[in-house]
Amino acid sequence: MPDIRSATVSLLLLGAACTAPADVEPAERQQRTERDQWGLITCSEATETETCYTQRAIMGVSMGAGGAGMIGLLRPDLFDSIGMLGVPIVDWVYMHRNIERSYLGGFCDRETILANLDAVDDPTGPAFCGPVAGSVKLDREGRLVEPDQDYNHWYRWIDEGRGGSFGRNTLRESFQDIALAFGNPVFYNPESPYFPPGVPMDYRARTQQEKCETPLVLKGVHHKEYNPTGEYDVVAFCDTRTNQGEFDQTRPSEVAMEIGLAVDYNGNGIRDFAEPVLSMMHERYEDTGRGPDDTYDWADNPGGQAGNWRHDEGEPFEDFGLDGVDGTGDYGEGNGRFDLNPNIENYLAQNPRSLIETIPEGHLSRMNLYADAGIRDFLMSAAATNWLWGSLQHRVGPELAKDYTAMKSLTPHLDGIDFLEVDYSPEGIGKHAYVRYGDPDASERDINRGDGHHVGTAFQVLNRFLIGLAFAESRFLDRDVTDLQNVGEVNDLILPGSFMSEALGEERAYGVVLPPGYNLPENADKRYPVVYFMHGQGMESDQLLASAILFFGYQSSSTREEQNRRNQSDWSKFIIVFPDSTCSNGACSEGNFNTNHTGIDGNGPRYMDSIFELMAHVESQFRTAIPVTVPRDEAQD
Repeated sequence: MPDIRSATVSLLLLGAACTAPADVEPAERQQRTERDQWGLITCSEATETETCYTQRAIMGVSMGAGGAGMIGLLRPDLFDSIGMLGVPIVDWVYMHRNIERSYLGGFCDRETILANLDAVDDPTGPAFCGPVAGSVKLDREGRLVEPDQDYNHWYRWIDEGRGGSFGRNTLRESFQDIALAFGNPVFYNPESPYFPPGVPMDYRARTQQEKCETPLVLKGVHHKEYNPTGEYDVVAFCDTRTNQGEFDQTRPSEVAMEIGLAVDYNGNGIRDFAEPVLSMMHERYEDTGRGPDDTYDWADNPGGQAGNWRHDEGEPFEDFGLDGVDGTGDYGEGNGRFDLNPNIENYLAQNPRSLIETIPEGHLSRMNLYADAGIRDFLMSAAATNWLWGSLQHRVGPELAKDYTAMKSLTPHLDGIDFLEVDYSPEGIGKHAYVRYGDPDASERDINRGDGHHVGTAFQVLNRFLIGLAFAESRFLDRDVTDLQNVGEVNDLILPGSFMSEALGEERAYGVVLPPGYNLPENADKRYPVVYFMHGQGMESDQLLASAILFFGYQSSSTREEQNRRNQSDWSKFIIVFPDSTCSNGACSEGNFNTNHTGIDGNGPRYMDSIFELMAHVESQFRTAIPVTVPRDEAQD
């Protein structure tokens, strides 16, 4: 991708004054009327003379962060701001790299395993070669790098600050939910986007006991590295049910790894410790880039191609299909082009990083992106978000897309962090901002409290939430920061709700928090911006309603002297909506990942469509602000 930092800066700087040519009539503020298929009013791209405010933001945490980035960047005409708080699935290129080399990695080469076949069940024996060493730096200076792990040792770090057990069993369910949502990234099966080839369509309906005590054996499965002649049986294997990260070879056959296959070298019908799990994500290629000075680095060379885990034009590849073996007739073999597993293509079509690289400039110029990620997150969210942010900086430049390590760097004038003291203006925090929370130099005490983990310490959890919301609300047009003495009845402002989703054919829950003063008679005609906030995996929308009490104080008044002199509140008034991203009717386990599922047969539930239905419902039931086109000189500073 060419470096386009030198593109028209006036277009990229939302809020900067822009002088129209002499023969162009000054633009007038106008309410938008164009609607999409859901009935939602949309925004057009910004031009040199005018820009557009949807008066909507979309944000999320963990699983919801991936959903917010995906939905917001797929539909930039519906949002002004996007917030992605702590998740690796903001870049599927990095995540798939991690799956391929780490979560499914660590196995010795075929010759070594066969030479030590009597030791395949020995976790310390010569037949297993893991772990795979981490190599990607997590902070800009490279003081922290991703941890070592392999298939038999999934990294979880310490319990504090993780935000859940996320043991081996839960992670397996997460990978299965992801495959139900987007497709199986490891195998391509023309009969099912979920199951590996050869696994019957009713396999998921079988009991765990049946799947594990009578394993499914497949013959003639080829794989370049581990079964090139297809002579060894391949099994649909079972794994350990545990809240730890390690595979326990003393109790492996308990729960099916439905989306995986392993080579059964010793023919005992199960996957032993050192027997490899297969991966067929793409044709084999050489990730060499354009020359010796073309090495990818998210911070120093985000446009580099060597080592970027993508096949770029001109890089050598083997046109032998996904199994890598010539003459098997596998998908992609001999067609003269490099092929990905088609399921991977579905991931990349919705990949926030890929969408950042291709979003029309007129929409990117009017939008604001915020992200955070923990530098000690066991899921390596910081590494994935670094790759996303490198692409954004490559496109717009680091002066517009700023990044920070440690929250305290947002307030260098203080000894620590006070989210109210952050300068949220584009000239301050940046038009786009990314915070790697966690201190690289944290004390042992703070590290043991979960500093920089998936959710972080209690202090970090609170500040992550507040900083992200403060960034979004600071970008709304005509912010109402009136100091209110009377906010109305608080209980009438916190509302669990439901709506009928035609896309899903069922009633879906949501929660809404209305701003202080919403129900007062004098505000009966007032409309408010709205933030859609997506929850994490294993959560429900009503769990976030309890956080509403945080918002009212900041939206109604202030304890700061300067704000009090002006009779202003800390935050503007806005509506916040919590969509429900749980699974329904057995479609998945812990979370639906906010996409339209491929499911077992390619026709899974349309959860993303239900989000747009929810938005249309909310905007018909509550007084949400109407999108508007404004002259560039009226844009928010």
